[in-house]
Amino acid sequence: MQPAFGHLREFARLLRAEALQRKRKGDVDGALESCQTILKLCRHMDDEPYLIAFLVQRAIFAIGARALWDEVLSDADASATAYRAVLAELRAWDIERAFVRALKGERVFTNEMYEWLRSETQKLRNPFSLWQTFVGEKSVDLVFLLSPRNWFAENQLLMLQFHRQLISVAQKGVPYDRQQVRQLIAEFKRKCRKGWTVTLGKREISWGRYPLAEVSIDTYDPLLNRVTDTHALQRVTMTALALRLYRKENGRYPENLQQLVPKYLPSVPIDPYDGKPLRYRKLQKGFKVWSVGGNRKDDGGVKVQDWWRKGDLVLESKI
Repeated sequence: MQPAFGHLREFARLLRAEALQRKRKGDVDGALESCQTILKLCRHMDDEPYLIAFLVQRAIFAIGARALWDEVLSDADASATAYRAVLAELRAWDIERAFVRALKGERVFTNEMYEWLRSETQKLRNPFSLWQTFVGEKSVDLVFLLSPRNWFAENQLLMLQFHRQLISVAQKGVPYDRQQVRQLIAEFKRKCRKGWTVTLGKREISWGRYPLAEVSIDTYDPLLNRVTDTHALQRVTMTALALRLYRKENGRYPENLQQLVPKYLPSVPIDPYDGKPLRYRKLQKGFKVWSVGGNRKDDGGVKVQDWWRKGDLVLESKI
């Protein structure tokens, strides 16, 4: 991770602490302002079109969104002006655009890395020294030793094909076709694993063409799920803020989410996990709004900490 990214995340944590301090002093609007600054910090990183930058973005967004509701608004009220400002900031981050740009940037970065590796092999009399640098001494690939430049080129070509198909899936937006994603990754993994490996003493000798590509593809397996998590957090938090603003201006919560349209939200937000509208329940005091979470099953608004694996992503208002 670039040092600047780590500093930005630390700055987000400091702003979160500031929000809590302002709330304790009774300045709820000020606490929302601090949370809004965290969300602005997230959008500030849109100029960094790389996957690592996007992952830091979503971490900063999560800090801001969770502080906004769980630590400030779940049991406190703010002014209509403050609600409008932070709701606009929440809606401003285009997650799909940022993710697709990050994937395209990662494709360029990966391509440049392979070009550099191919050029480095021309400078070496002993290609095995480059292999040791990246893999170690316990294994060796015969295809690499026979033709290291072609070996890198074939891994490069496979990754370009993989990125092209992955970007095509991402451009369709949430909810992603999970079966298509699993099939895509499985297909490329099968291509990567063609060949053979034997063990001679303490060393593995292999005849394969795509070990570098296989390592890269493995990192994408959980990625689309994490992006879906971020969409869910954004949409549930936006809806909760719109509900509060509705109550502020009408003296009560709506009977259903459709009553928020079009004044408070352009449309009823869709759950990015299952493609259905977000769930909402008006309570005797307050409300619950939720997404079905990572298990794609509606558990009736049962709140759990690890909602990205089981249970629902629930925001509950106590006022």
